[in-house]
Amino acid sequence: MKKKAWKTVYGVALAAVLVLGNAKTARAEDGGATTGYSFNKVYQLDGDSAEGAKSPAETFRFESADTTPRENQATLYAVSCTKYNSAANLDQITKLGELPAGQADSIPGAAKAITIGSVTYAEGNLSKTTDAASASVTQPVAVTVTADSYQSVGYYYYEFREKAGNTAGVTYAADTYAVRVAVVNDDASAGALKIDNVKLYRVNADGSLGQKAENVTNVYAAGSLSVTKTVTGNMGDRNREFDVTVTFTAPAGTEIHAPIAISTSAGITDNPTEAVIDAAKTGATASVKVKDGTTVVFSNIPKGVTYQVKETQADGYHTPKYNGTESAGGKSGTITDTAAGTGTVGMAQSVEIENKRETTIDTGIFLSNLPYVLVLAGIAAAVLLFFAGKKRRDREK
Repeated sequence: MKKKAWKTVYGVALAAVLVLGNAKTARAEDGGATTGYSFNKVYQLDGDSAEGAKSPAETFRFESADTTPRENQATLYAVSCTKYNSAANLDQITKLGELPAGQADSIPGAAKAITIGSVTYAEGNLSKTTDAASASVTQPVAVTVTADSYQSVGYYYYEFREKAGNTAGVTYAADTYAVRVAVVNDDASAGALKIDNVKLYRVNADGSLGQKAENVTNVYAAGSLSVTKTVTGNMGDRNREFDVTVTFTAPAGTEIHAPIAISTSAGITDNPTEAVIDAAKTGATASVKVKDGTTVVFSNIPKGVTYQVKETQADGYHTPKYNGTESAGGKSGTITDTAAGTGTVGMAQSVEIENKRETTIDTGIFLSNLPYVLVLAGIAAAVLLFFAGKKRRDREK
């Protein structure tokens, strides 16, 4: 068989494989609607999140994996089974820079990028009000692909990644992904092409195509902080209210977007219900009052946020003791999954503040009674002198 004829037969066979080897459906295999293509974005709550966790409003966006990323785009980085591939390795996934000379340039510009949409979640889409399993919400991410952009059947691979955000407590997807677009002949229209299916894959560290991906997942994690007051000592006032300031600081490069809620046990009535987030959203503060036996709980503190609990020194009381350590500087920590030396403890943390007022009670004679004591002593002396004189007079008679 002549070489030209062989290529013709091979091309026909390839087209047949692409057409017959894939289900003809105008939808992505990974959850797309019948009128378009999409993959799933899953937003879930970390299972270790403390009660009261509530996700912030968030928009997840994507960008190309180029040196200079292009937002909402995935760019073509490889092809296979196309007229641009080497005839000797037609079915091999080949990066554009490794195609035969001039072939990458002959690919239409419209086929070199596709659009990846974004998804938005409202505040509180994820929440934990009990110790039940963590919640998740799934939304489709639209992938815009146009058949008219292509001039050859085959597979087209578009690379992209999630654009990292700056919301404290949110873990953004770190993988690089690829959208594979299968372009086949349209039997209903001579000479026309159509999109057969669109699939999502992970890209390996070496740039090769990895496993098929079911979705792109993001996780929100938040903890809680309990501040408890104990008053000790024989002169400690159990009804006195003490002033406490709690300061939260977001990790560098992140912001606090969801409200940090405050709840107070019975006995305190004027505490705020939310911490005040600063204008830059890099921190938050709250001034609260506590007294013996009360607890103030701060909830929905994003994972990674540090806190400091500091009580204002009360007159007449010892330096506040925080969880067994006296420190005028307060008690600091980080909302995290683990504590050194104790293993996994979840994200519910606590600080106990002890205030002590102790006085030695004098059980002797009070100086304020001295005049009365002297009077009584004088009377006693007079009585003794009277009876002594009487006894002497009686002897003289």
